[in-house]
Amino acid sequence: MTSTVKNRSQSDVWLNSRQVAERMGCHPQTIYVMRVEGRGPKWFRVGKNGVRYHIEDVDAYIRAQCGSEY
Repeated sequence: MTSTVKNRSQSDVWLNSRQVAERMGCHPQTIYVMRVEGRGPKWFRVGKNGVRYHIEDVDAYIRAQCGSEY
């Protein structure tokens, strides 16, 4: 028996708010507040109530924040 594993590049990966919070080490409510205040990683509306973040945008935001702490 063989199986095929699709190689997903980071350009295909989208995260929800909970996943972004986990990646950034904060509470999902913090991600919501950042979005409402116009801060945080770039996000996209999906459907009526959905919000998604591209993993590359999240990682870029994290890198930018690391530099601003010092």
